[in-house]
Amino acid sequence: MSEERGRPGAFELLPWVPSVLGVLVMLGLLGFAVVNLRPSGGDLAATPAAPPPSSTPPFLAGPAEPEPPPNGGAATAQTPRPSPSPSPPTTTQAPPPPPLVGRFVVVDTFKDSFIGEVRVTNTSKTARGWTVRLRFGSSVGGLRTFWVERAPRPTLERSGDLLTFTSGAPIAAGKAAQLRFQLDRDGSGVKPSACSVNGSPCL
Repeated sequence: MSEERGRPGAFELLPWVPSVLGVLVMLGLLGFAVVNLRPSGGDLAATPAAPPPSSTPPFLAGPAEPEPPPNGGAATAQTPRPSPSPSPPTTTQAPPPPPLVGRFVVVDTFKDSFIGEVRVTNTSKTARGWTVRLRFGSSVGGLRTFWVERAPRPTLERSGDLLTFTSGAPIAAGKAAQLRFQLDRDGSGVKPSACSVNGSPCL
């Protein structure tokens, strides 16, 4: 009678049957998952295959996207610079005329001499004296006479072929004086090689 009491009865084991079955089912599912999720050959961390190349021909493809600006900066549109406006042409003003202006002319010619004239005009607003300097070429010879029309005779100084006439009276503002002289000549060249009034060239 004592041995029958030490063995558990069928009714005592019955509550454990569902638990044991549940454990067995979990073990079976776990083994199934391990078998199905295991990669077929190779390393577990296999490199994914590269996508197939595009079959679109290059000439049918759309425009290429612009490359991003360097250093990750945002692309900025370049504002066109305005073209510089042309500068107005510079006008060079002519220097004002000198107070006394001289002009050489030939009044008359003869066989072996001629009469020349330097007309001196006073363009200023005050009376001014004048000095006329003349030099001629080799075709012009000696000085015969000189005078100023309707004015005192000027003084003369010679230095080689340079003739210097100095006024005997000033010229009034806006008026002119006619210095005349008769010179010998040998040929047709009677134009002076140098002519000035108070340092300004004759016209």
